[in-house]
Amino acid sequence: MTATSGSSNGSSEREKRYWHLGIVALTLGGALLILSQTAADPDLWGHVLFGLDLLRTGSLPKYDPYSYLTTGHPWINHELLSEVAFGLAYKVGATPGLMLLKVTVVFAMALLLHRHLRKEGLDPLRAGIVLILVVFTMIPALGTIRPQLFTHLFFLMTLLVIIRVEEGNTRWLWSLPILFALWINFHGGVLAGLGVLGLWAGAWIVLPFFAPGWRGRGPSRGLLLAALGASTLALLLNPYLWELPHFLLRTATIPRPDISEWRPLSLTTIPGLLYLILVASGAFVLLRTRRERRPATLLVLMVTALLPLTAIRHLSLFALTFAVFLAPHIADVWSMRASKSGSAGGPPGGSRQARVAILGLNFFAALVMVAASISRFACIPINQHSAIGLPARAVGLLLKAGTEGNLAIFFDYGEYAIWHLNDRIKVSMDGRRETVYADSIYREALRFQSGVGAWDDVLDKRPTDMALMPRGLPTYNLLKLKPGWKLAHQDSLVGLFVREGWAPGERLAATEPPPVSYNGRGLCFP
Repeated sequence: MTATSGSSNGSSEREKRYWHLGIVALTLGGALLILSQTAADPDLWGHVLFGLDLLRTGSLPKYDPYSYLTTGHPWINHELLSEVAFGLAYKVGATPGLMLLKVTVVFAMALLLHRHLRKEGLDPLRAGIVLILVVFTMIPALGTIRPQLFTHLFFLMTLLVIIRVEEGNTRWLWSLPILFALWINFHGGVLAGLGVLGLWAGAWIVLPFFAPGWRGRGPSRGLLLAALGASTLALLLNPYLWELPHFLLRTATIPRPDISEWRPLSLTTIPGLLYLILVASGAFVLLRTRRERRPATLLVLMVTALLPLTAIRHLSLFALTFAVFLAPHIADVWSMRASKSGSAGGPPGGSRQARVAILGLNFFAALVMVAASISRFACIPINQHSAIGLPARAVGLLLKAGTEGNLAIFFDYGEYAIWHLNDRIKVSMDGRRETVYADSIYREALRFQSGVGAWDDVLDKRPTDMALMPRGLPTYNLLKLKPGWKLAHQDSLVGLFVREGWAPGERLAATEPPPVSYNGRGLCFP
C-alpha cells in the first residue's frame, strides 16, 4: 500500500467518524427538542408544593392540611421522592430548575436507549430513526412534569438489565432490588417494573419444563427466584412499609373511566397510529430476523403490546420495550436489506466540499435544536394543549377578595387552587384522589362533578361554602337551579357559586375580577 492510499483511507475513516458523530448529535438534539416541549399538568402545582412542604418540615405529614374532607384519613404519599425532587428543583432554580430536572431525566433516557441501539448493531442513522419513533410515541407521557418521568427512566433501566442478564451478565440481577427500593418511593409505576421482571423470570423458570432444549441456557432458577424475591421485598423499603405496596396494588386494579389516560387507546388517533406502526414493524422484524428469538423477552414484549389497549398510559412502556428487546433483530433485518441494496450507511456521495457542508449542517441543526430546547426553560405554559383549562381568573378573584372558607371543586382544579389559596381556602377534592381521600369521599366528588345520583351531597352534608365548576359540566346548570345557592362569578370557563346568606359571598360578588386570562391561556406556571 502506498503512502497516498494509506492517507486516503485514514481521511475516509475520519470522515466516517465525523459523519456518525454528526448524525448522533442531530438525533439527540431532535430528541431533546421534542421532549423538552412541556405544558403545565394540573397536578404540577401540588407536586411542587408538597415537595416544598417536605423540605421545609423535614418530616412526612400524617394528615392532609389542604382539604376539609380528609380529616382523620391517613395520607399515603406514593410519590414522595419525586415531589422532593420537584420541590428542590423549584426552590433552587424556580421554573428553569424544574425544566432542567425534566430535561436531565428525558435526555438520560435518550442517551441510554441510543447507546443500547448502537451496541446491538444499528448504525447511528438507523439508531436515530428508531429513537425518534420511540420519542414521538412517548410525547403524551413525557410532555408534562410528573412523577411518571422517573417511572419511564427506571422502567428503561429494568429492561436494559434484563438484556444484560440474557447476555450472560447475571450479576446485573442484583441491581434490581436496589432499583425497585428507590423506584417505589418515586412513583407507583414500580408495579410495572416488577410485573415485567416477574413475567420474564417466570418464563425462564417454566420454559425448560416444556422445551428441554432451553435447559441450562438462561439464568438458574435459584438465582431468578432469589432476585425476584429480593426485588419484591425491596418494595417494603418505604416510610409506609407494607401499606404502600398494598395501596398501589389495590388502586392499580380498579377501573378509572373518569381519567383520560386510563381509557383504552383509540387506534384512530395519532398515538393509535404510532402504536400500529410499532406493532406492524415488530411483527415484520420478528418474521424476518436471523437472530435467536428468546421466548422470555418475546412474552414481555407481547404483554406490553396489549397493555395500551387497556389504558393509553401504557403506550410509552410498550415503545421502550419495543426498542430495547427488538434492537438486535431490527439491526439484523436492516443489515440484510442494506447488503442487498449496497447501502453502507456512511457519508453521502458527492464532492468532499458537499460532504463537509452536509456535516456542518448536521452540527448546526443540532445546536439550533439544543438552543430552542433551552429557550423553553423560562416558561411552563398553562393550557397550551388542554381543553380543560385552569380557572386563573376565578382563583385570582378569590385571592383578591381575601375569601376564606371551604370550596367544592372540580378535581382537576384542586391542586392549582391549593397552591394559590392554601392558607385561606380548603378544597373538597384534588388530583391526589385515593392517596389522601377516603373512597366514599372520592365517589362523592365524582357524583358531584358528573351531576349524577346524589350529586349535591357535598353541598348538603358537608360544611361547603362555595363551589367552582366548569360550565361544560352538568353540575354547573344544576347549581344554578339549586335552592340556597347563587352565582357570584362566571366567565367563559367556570361558574363560582356561594351559599346564600354566607357573608363573605357578598364581598366576593362585589369584587372586580383581576385582569387575567380566564382559563390561564398565555400564562406560565405557577
